[in-house]
Amino acid sequence: MKYVYLCLTLALVPSNAQAAPFGITEGQSIKSLKVQERFGEKSFVISPPRPNSNFSEYVAIATPLHGVCAVIGRTNSFSTFRDAYAKQSVLTKLLSKYGKSTAVRPGERAPLVYTTPNDLPRQWKGQLPYGLDSITIETVGENKRFVVELAYFYNNITKCQNWVPKGDKEGL
Repeated sequence: MKYVYLCLTLALVPSNAQAAPFGITEGQSIKSLKVQERFGEKSFVISPPRPNSNFSEYVAIATPLHGVCAVIGRTNSFSTFRDAYAKQSVLTKLLSKYGKSTAVRPGERAPLVYTTPNDLPRQWKGQLPYGLDSITIETVGENKRFVVELAYFYNNITKCQNWVPKGDKEGL
């Protein structure tokens, strides 16, 4: 009987959703996810359908109009940049799955301790599956602690970034 339920469940879930990053698809309603905490209008700490053992926290960027636009996995924190960077073992898997990446400039929160081009955040862009616009992996610093963030940005990310909640005429 369990086998029948498993087959029914798999048949009802689109194959794209099963393979999508952390089991989350572009435009998926935030109401369909387990939200643990909300930050502002667009950021939600969630429990994803398919967590990865490399990450301890997940954040979804979503709007009521566009659904999920990005999903970010974050590792536990480390006391040094080197320790955190060494934990980017997932980078090898990303390289084998998506091919060559390019180095990108660090984000505003990134520490200024990059010493070699290999330390820089990596990005994949172009012919990506699952409605993805880009993928970025980066080691960032917060309160003298460091985490590795793996971010999947869907094709609707610009629409989410430009979305302003009803009643907010100034967009502030």
